[in-house]
Amino acid sequence: MRKNLLRSVTIFFLLMMLALVQQNAVGHSHANQTITFKGEFIGESKYLDGYKIVLYNNETRQSDSAVIIHGKFEIRCEFLRPTRYLLYSTYELKKKGGFQPLAILVDTTCTVRIEASKEQFNSSKVAGAAPNKVLNDFLNQLADKLTAIAESDRELGIIKAKNSRYPLQPYLLPLYDSILTNNGSSLASGFILDRYTTYFDEDTKHRLYEKLTTKGKSFSYAQAFFQKLVAQRNAVAGKQGASFELPDSGGVLVTSDSFRGKFVVLDFWLSNCLKCHAENQILRRIWETYQNKGLVIISVSMDYLKDDWLAYLRKEKLPWVHLYETDRTRSVARLKYGVSDFPASFLLDPSGTIIGSKLNAAAIEEWLGAYFKNGSL
Repeated sequence: MRKNLLRSVTIFFLLMMLALVQQNAVGHSHANQTITFKGEFIGESKYLDGYKIVLYNNETRQSDSAVIIHGKFEIRCEFLRPTRYLLYSTYELKKKGGFQPLAILVDTTCTVRIEASKEQFNSSKVAGAAPNKVLNDFLNQLADKLTAIAESDRELGIIKAKNSRYPLQPYLLPLYDSILTNNGSSLASGFILDRYTTYFDEDTKHRLYEKLTTKGKSFSYAQAFFQKLVAQRNAVAGKQGASFELPDSGGVLVTSDSFRGKFVVLDFWLSNCLKCHAENQILRRIWETYQNKGLVIISVSMDYLKDDWLAYLRKEKLPWVHLYETDRTRSVARLKYGVSDFPASFLLDPSGTIIGSKLNAAAIEEWLGAYFKNGSL
């Protein structure tokens, strides 16, 4: 009897110890996969208490928030992959009616420390995220170069005289060469290529991409940049438009191929883009004129926040097809049509062939007017 009892107790304690070991292992595993954002506001900040810092990531679909207490905040989230996190202050949102998020590139588990600015949260100082430092150093140097060019009458005169599509390329190329050569394995380098290379022609973009190491090319931003280069070569007049499937405002999936047999205006835009607002007025006129003549408009929103898009649609009552980009890692705009600046529109014929790429609405209106008047474009 005693032996059986002793055996049972021994087994029980062994199981308890095993459970504790497993629990600790799981705990350490989670701890090792956590990013911590710790921040403190500069100067007087008592009135910030009770407001929140909101974190979100449209690529990983993560979101969280923390209440500001004694001017401090802390947010922890699971590290899923190298990516960019965005944070904003509800104080700034309430005071200004909007916000510019603080963007932080992170490539591993770490503690990110934020010296927060209460008036302009996106200008807060960030430490502890290596790729973010590379990006900020680059942006500071880029701003200095652009300012120097703008303040130099001589340089501006040379730029205007060249009348080139990429007039800033020779001025900025040394900076990009240096940054990418010295940081070819950084997450930041792919991000720089993906977001800040509108100054360069296609061949130069390819050459800059080749400065990345194998590791640098493995990050999602570098991959997106390369896929965008391929898309830009394919999304031109005479090529077949890429097919896609995206949800509408009600969540119903809509396939682009379902509009074959009609002229299609494919428009990529943002609801907080003033230029897009102006384009929408011309698109409304196009829709009213040609909706009964075999034309559809498909507007694809690139908004980070879906609610902003839905609110704009409710307010403006734009009567054509509206779809939403749900996964930036497989973006239709960037990866299938090579678009990085908005608004940008494409005109496709009834067979799905691209007639014109990256047009403005006025040009599309002119083309359609000529077609329906003369029977050809």
